[in-house]
Amino acid sequence: MDIQFMQKKWPFKWWGYWYYKGCEIPFDIDGTKVADPNWAPSDIDKIVEYLKNAPLAIGKLAPSRACGLCGEMIFTSGEQSDDEWIWPAGTWHFVAKHHHFIPDSFIEHIRARNFELPQKLTKPFQEMVPK
Repeated sequence: MDIQFMQKKWPFKWWGYWYYKGCEIPFDIDGTKVADPNWAPSDIDKIVEYLKNAPLAIGKLAPSRACGLCGEMIFTSGEQSDDEWIWPAGTWHFVAKHHHFIPDSFIEHIRARNFELPQKLTKPFQEMVPK
């Protein structure tokens, strides 16, 4: 998938569902292609906190796991959301530690919300999952 498309023209309301060699996920996006060491929005710390602290849309009974890139233990047992966008728990780690970008439309959405997360999600998980 084209990096420019993913960063500048992403039409979906989900992010972070990709694959690495040996890890099969249903979206054909190579996770190694979303790392950009030059990607550094001025408000990256606020973006990371937003991603990290969003409510769980659905949780899984699974332990934290070691990041496949650095070995740090991260919580990846669920999907987080702000009632409009959805992303896997642990996405914040890849943004903060491995320079994974998120689409411009997602950043604009976060900024438009003034980095404020809902206290409680109102949309059913099934309405938010990627189709």
